[in-house]
Amino acid sequence: MDNLPTELLCNIATLLDKGDAATLRIVCKAVSQAATSALFSNVKLSPADKSIAKFLNIISTPSLAGCVRVVCIDTSEQDQYANGGTADLTPLFKAAFRRVFEFPSLSGVTLQFDGNCVGPEEEGKYKWSECHEDLEFRTDVLLMLFDELDNTDPAVENIRTLSIEHLQNVNDERVVSHFDFKTVLRRLRTLCLFISNEDDDAAPENAISLPEPHKFMAELPTTWLAHTTSNLTSLKLYSDSYIGYRPKLDLRNTRFAALKSLAFGNYTFTHSWQLEWILSHSSTLEKLYLDDCPILYHVLVYDDVDSEGYPANPINSTMAAFNGKNVWSYKARWHEYFERIQSGLPRLREFRIGSGDWNGMEYPEPGDAFEDTAIMEVGLYPDRYMAYDEGIGPSQFTDEPSSERNDWKKYQPEAPELGPRPECDEEDESALRSLLKSIGQAVVANEEYGPSLLREGRR
Repeated sequence: MDNLPTELLCNIATLLDKGDAATLRIVCKAVSQAATSALFSNVKLSPADKSIAKFLNIISTPSLAGCVRVVCIDTSEQDQYANGGTADLTPLFKAAFRRVFEFPSLSGVTLQFDGNCVGPEEEGKYKWSECHEDLEFRTDVLLMLFDELDNTDPAVENIRTLSIEHLQNVNDERVVSHFDFKTVLRRLRTLCLFISNEDDDAAPENAISLPEPHKFMAELPTTWLAHTTSNLTSLKLYSDSYIGYRPKLDLRNTRFAALKSLAFGNYTFTHSWQLEWILSHSSTLEKLYLDDCPILYHVLVYDDVDSEGYPANPINSTMAAFNGKNVWSYKARWHEYFERIQSGLPRLREFRIGSGDWNGMEYPEPGDAFEDTAIMEVGLYPDRYMAYDEGIGPSQFTDEPSSERNDWKKYQPEAPELGPRPECDEEDESALRSLLKSIGQAVVANEEYGPSLLREGRR
């Protein structure tokens, strides 16, 4: 082992889990150095007392502090949660937080909030929701983060990656209008955002009518994205509920000059401009990931729509009668998308479409889907085609035809049926294989489905 190159030893060590890496540290000096670098490349800090103590020990040990590349600040792990308490920025945690940026080789920061949230009008109302982190707490954390990141210290200026998991869909003006916020975003190369939305456990179908998701998505291009367009090379945008159509996310006025990697999670396709927007980055884009991103082939809106077919009253639907314009179909199919991507993105080297491990996204841990985008298995699931029916619940997004929903006519007797689901499995799979072959990406056989790219059911 002593004769192996240090770089090779480090690469081997990074493939091990923490337990094996810790064991490897006692093998010999050369291996110990590689294992130590791997073991302490990512460090976590939470408000829990044990976490703070461990963090301070690492940062006070030069041989360990020099190994740290990424720090995850996880506010969702607090000692008082065990007793049903609320989040608190203790003096001890604040002091440790401000030392995060003392690591000399730090290149990335992940901020991880609790997955549950309530909007400003509902705070304190839904006690059963176990929302430990209110908006004021989240805002204080964000302000502290951007304040520390906007620092002339050389170590801080080397931070080029920012990931925020469970960012609540509310833009506080104190954050997005702050000079630190804009300065930091202009310096980033990688930005990863996982947006969390408030749930309505009693009536989940009502959550889409809350004002926050619509306001946040309307502001996203001019707040979080506008200051990154000239410098960003990697963008990952996920949401714990579907975005794109309702709430509408319009990226047409946002163009990234150097974007190499793009990932969407829970993003719906309903208009041709969305694919054209992706293809407009053809001169730079090398990686494209679509995680649970369906084409909405049929749309039923129980209210007026605008000239493009988007809901005219996305927050306060009047449930008006159908007028012909609010029932429409999107004719594009995935095989057409794959063909366009193959011909329109000449620099593409990796493409993944499928469904990440969203089921792992249970309180209080974030889902693996967001973290493991780059290793998501390529597969064509049935719900790559879905329909939007504003009159159903618990979700308006469905992959079931009207005729298969027994209560459909009972509650909406005047509603037209959803159009039939597209039957183009063979065409989709053939076009996807052609795309993967054209970029030199191997098709890895699945234990259950073999070489087929078609999947059954849902992830």
